[in-house]
Amino acid sequence: MLEGGNMRITQSEMSLFNSSSVRMADGSGDHLAKMGFYHELHCLYKLKTHLYPSHYYPNATPAFMEEELEHLEHCIEWIRTAAVCRGDTTLTLFEWAGKDGEERLETKYPVPHMCYREDELLGWSRREKRMVDINVPGILEGPDGQGQSHLSSDGT
Repeated sequence: MLEGGNMRITQSEMSLFNSSSVRMADGSGDHLAKMGFYHELHCLYKLKTHLYPSHYYPNATPAFMEEELEHLEHCIEWIRTAAVCRGDTTLTLFEWAGKDGEERLETKYPVPHMCYREDELLGWSRREKRMVDINVPGILEGPDGQGQSHLSSDGT
């Protein structure tokens, strides 16, 4: 579900945001965008990778991990904002877990949620062929106006 969240939006659609985004390098005037729930999934994945750094980042340099901490701070704030904005009213239920006087309160899982279907959320973007792979060299207009991809020179 992490793949395919990047998409192009037209200049007309971009004007509704009273903001800007990176332009596509194909001269169309389109901009890069991503649906919020894909960004949230990306951020949750980033948090998970940092729970197991020796597995996900076995050769990481201290400088890389420092940059990643900044990314994690951004991700935590993004997820917090999403939670506050949605105000999910699903009730969390509890149970006692453990044995012999060492019981602890735990949340029960799963709890039914009312969810949107991914195919419905993304159907229009797929039908309109808006999905883009930001790792394709030259797909994005770089800061210097030249085409480039999302990947840095070291491939990360």
